[in-house]
Amino acid sequence: MRNKPFYLGLLFLALVLVGFDVVLFGDDTASVSETTETTASATLPTAGTSLAPDQPMVCGYSTEAPEVPAYASLIRPTDPQVGPKDAAVTFLEFFEPNCPHCINFHSIAKQVKAAYSDRVHFAFKPVVFWPRSAVQAQAMYAAHAEGKFFEMVDAQFGISSTGQGLTEDQVKQAAQSIGMDGDAMMQRISGGVYRGKMMSNRADHQQLGWGYVPAIYINGKLVDNNSRTPECIGQLLEAEMGS
Repeated sequence: MRNKPFYLGLLFLALVLVGFDVVLFGDDTASVSETTETTASATLPTAGTSLAPDQPMVCGYSTEAPEVPAYASLIRPTDPQVGPKDAAVTFLEFFEPNCPHCINFHSIAKQVKAAYSDRVHFAFKPVVFWPRSAVQAQAMYAAHAEGKFFEMVDAQFGISSTGQGLTEDQVKQAAQSIGMDGDAMMQRISGGVYRGKMMSNRADHQQLGWGYVPAIYINGKLVDNNSRTPECIGQLLEAEMGS
């Protein structure tokens, strides 16, 4: 029979998950107060420092984050994916809809995807750190259900590139701009259709043991912050394909 600490541990985990769900989805459209905004800005994972002007570019992987041998298990059938699933190389990105570094990296990810989608398996997982991002991330999965994930990401980032978050009306505007029914999409979001996906993405990100976003993994190895350029990522992909 299980001992008492075991059951207490399960109870604690359940409370944590329930609390996370309430914080993110209790009021998807609620505005964020100035105090909450400051706290969120201080605690949201960031991208790290940049190279000094005279420091040579060295493409590589993070020496701090552990390699993830079972990275393929983090990619689920419901995740947006491009490229051959049996490819020798997998590119996996975790990003937050209102992380400025993620927004800045978006154009790089598009370039890399366009250049290597015939030889590399790409998968993308939006995660939510701020309540204001919940509707946006769920809208991305609603668009994915209609084959329009990347169009939705482009539309959202095109409306606002400041990382301040979009209103419900702006998310609907993004949906309508790519040919979706904004009202029907919001009904699905309000009904909780995609909440489970948001929770699992958050759990997957935490499982990696690395809190920053964007987090770009190539075959389970985290790309170093200073290597998040088209040239470096291309070099790393080519090296993996040739290994």
